[in-house]
Amino acid sequence: MNKTFLALSILMFQATGIFCQEQMSVEKFNQIASASGDNTPLVGKLATFPFWTKEEVSIFVNYESGTTSKEDVIQTAKTINGKYIVFTNQIQFIKQSMTSIVIYDEKTSAFKILAVSGNTIVQRTVVLDDGKKTYKISSSFDDGLTETGDGSYSDKQIYEKTCCYKNGVLFMTREVKSMPIEK
Repeated sequence: MNKTFLALSILMFQATGIFCQEQMSVEKFNQIASASGDNTPLVGKLATFPFWTKEEVSIFVNYESGTTSKEDVIQTAKTINGKYIVFTNQIQFIKQSMTSIVIYDEKTSAFKILAVSGNTIVQRTVVLDDGKKTYKISSSFDDGLTETGDGSYSDKQIYEKTCCYKNGVLFMTREVKSMPIEK
C-alpha cells in the first residue's frame, strides 16, 4: 500500500464546493491553498453545505488482510474570496500536512474535492442529496485505484464509509467521523 495514496484517501473524505469550470493546475492549487482566509460570503452551492472552520476527524481504516489503523486529526478550513473552501490537516501516518480544495462543477452538478499528488491534481466527486442530508462519493486514479462511498451530515457530525478497490478488487474500507470543535 502506497503511503501517499493512503494519505490522499484519508484526506479526500471532505465535502463542500464552488463554481469552477476550468481544470485546476498544481500552480493554481498552491496559490489558492496558500492564500489567507477571508470573510467574503460564500457563493452558490458552496454556501449550502455545512462545514466547520475547525473539526476533529476520526479515521478508521480496515484492510482486507485484517490490518487496521486509526488516526484522529484536527482539520481546519478557510474560505478564499467566497469561492473556495480550503481544508488542511496534519496526517501523522506520513508526517506531513495535507490540503484539499473544494469546487463546484456546474456541468455535473457535483462537488469536486481536489488535492495534489506529486505533480498531479487528483479529484474526488461528491453528489449531495440536501433533502436527505446524504451524499455519494467516487474517485478513480490512473493506477487502477477507485473509491466509492456513502455519507451523511448534520449540523453536529459528518459520517462516511468508503470502499477502496485496486483493479476492481476490494482492498480497504475507511470510516470517517467529523465533529466541529467549539471555539
